[in-house]
Amino acid sequence: MAKVYSCVVWGGLTGKSVTINATTDLVSLTDHGTRNGKGLQFASGTLPSVAGAALALNTTYYTKWISTSTFELYYDASLTSKIDFTSTGAGLILKSALWMGLSTAQKARYGTAGSERAYASMAAANLARSTNSLPGDEDVIEFIEAFDDFVTAAMNLSYGLADTTLWTSTMDGVRTEAFHGGFPGLGYTLTTTGAGCWYHGGNNITTDGLEFCRNNATSAATFCIAPSGSNSYVQKCIVRQTGSGGSQGINVGGPCYILNCIVIGFTGTYGGIYWNGNSGSTIAHCLVVKGGTGITGSASCSASVYNTVSVGNTLNWGASPTYTASRFRGNIGQTTDKLSFAVTPGTTTMTCGGTPNLAINQPVMFDTTGSLPTVGGVALDPSKVYYIRSVTGNNVTIATTYNGVALTFNGAGTGTHNLRLVWATYEAVNAWIDMTDPSLVFKDYANNDFRPAGTGATPAAQAKMVDYSIVTALVNLASDIGDNERPNYNNGGAEYKDAGPFEYDRGYGPRPASGTIALTNIISGSRVLITKAIGGTVLYNDVPGTSLSFNTSHIGDFNVIVRKATASPFYREFQASGTTVADQTTTIKCLQQLDE
Repeated sequence: MAKVYSCVVWGGLTGKSVTINATTDLVSLTDHGTRNGKGLQFASGTLPSVAGAALALNTTYYTKWISTSTFELYYDASLTSKIDFTSTGAGLILKSALWMGLSTAQKARYGTAGSERAYASMAAANLARSTNSLPGDEDVIEFIEAFDDFVTAAMNLSYGLADTTLWTSTMDGVRTEAFHGGFPGLGYTLTTTGAGCWYHGGNNITTDGLEFCRNNATSAATFCIAPSGSNSYVQKCIVRQTGSGGSQGINVGGPCYILNCIVIGFTGTYGGIYWNGNSGSTIAHCLVVKGGTGITGSASCSASVYNTVSVGNTLNWGASPTYTASRFRGNIGQTTDKLSFAVTPGTTTMTCGGTPNLAINQPVMFDTTGSLPTVGGVALDPSKVYYIRSVTGNNVTIATTYNGVALTFNGAGTGTHNLRLVWATYEAVNAWIDMTDPSLVFKDYANNDFRPAGTGATPAAQAKMVDYSIVTALVNLASDIGDNERPNYNNGGAEYKDAGPFEYDRGYGPRPASGTIALTNIISGSRVLITKAIGGTVLYNDVPGTSLSFNTSHIGDFNVIVRKATASPFYREFQASGTTVADQTTTIKCLQQLDE
């Protein structure tokens, strides 16, 4: 199986043709996609004359964005010394300074010198790989530069004949400037002015660490991206809407995985994330925000949704999917995700103040301004989870267990009662986010900065995507949308895999390197002493049983002494030494001998 590497970089291998206006000093190129301070080089052509220092080929100049089709050039990256053109030049080709600066060895990663697989857009890479990949290939398309890319219609994302396809903002496993780091607009962005960015129905396709944007004023219920196919992943991606039309963010049409994603601003009725009748999909640690309907699915949907946050939408949780035990856990909404209800004593009926988006066996919780209705003289518990047993119009019944018997009410309670509408709450009431003060939830909600703001003065005032996760998803996520480790290092304190795509940074920095010392064949009752080889600092001193797996931050040489001397039969002292290696296990077999 061959692993075939390609890259997406501004201008690609051949560069882009531009024209210059010597009167306005503007460089013209339709949908140029450059950002302020982006380095470009003239690769060929008759260079224009300038009022200042003469221009040269293969020399880096820097862009200042003026419009989608024009930019200025500067001598310096800080954009203080603008180039003053006095002629237009001819046949001008600009290439990415990043590409031009790669070494011969780095470029060889993408093929033969002069004909490397370097493409100017995702669409160009998609076209090339869909026709040139071969059976048995592992296709890897690396986005190595931050720029704005554009499509006018959704493309069928390449799967060609390759066994697997990876679209990623890494180069040789290291994040590039194309990675957004969790902030919209900072990395590579593919924007559609048509119906969508891309869709695919192929298997084994992964899209990692990229941003996709729908900028379309139409109100059609079209998607931004639509993944489907078995074993396909959309992970650490930002999917957002900037146009005024209603639409879907992610239309999940098959058994795939949506992990650590942010979905922003999709105002259509089908939601930021919409499951289109599929089964087997898994969604974990996502954030859906600032849209119309946050999350919704068709009646036959049976996806699994874990630790996902839907807040700040007109309707956070839309039509419910088919509920199966343990498929929906740890999801978090906001305090206003509720519907008023009243009960009829002597019956099982709860009448809601509107049509509820509920499904059979959906877990729900209740709150009230007074006292909750009673069953057998005992009030419903506001800290307990109940289960929906039937839904008929505005009327529902509930049970205390999954598939349980509907409860009969004997008292209406007092005050105004509310039924919580978050999919699979399984939480205490304080697990919902209070959006009345966005500073408690997002660092800068208005400007699309969705980092957790902090812990707040009291637990009730904390943003619940911070330090909060009640269940480990089926997919074990080792990092968040910004590549920060999950759970975040807490210097000995409690650690949780936080709900939502961000893992809160407690300020202790990266987790210290650690290695594992493993001892086997220990005689039961033996005491084990492990010390640093230099200085003799004690790392471990205890009676572990017949084996020991000991994690330590000491990386280096160590000594081991094992002795059973307190009860017969006695064993001679066993000594050994070893070296711990970060993230590895050093194993020592204890060859203890009887002390006769």
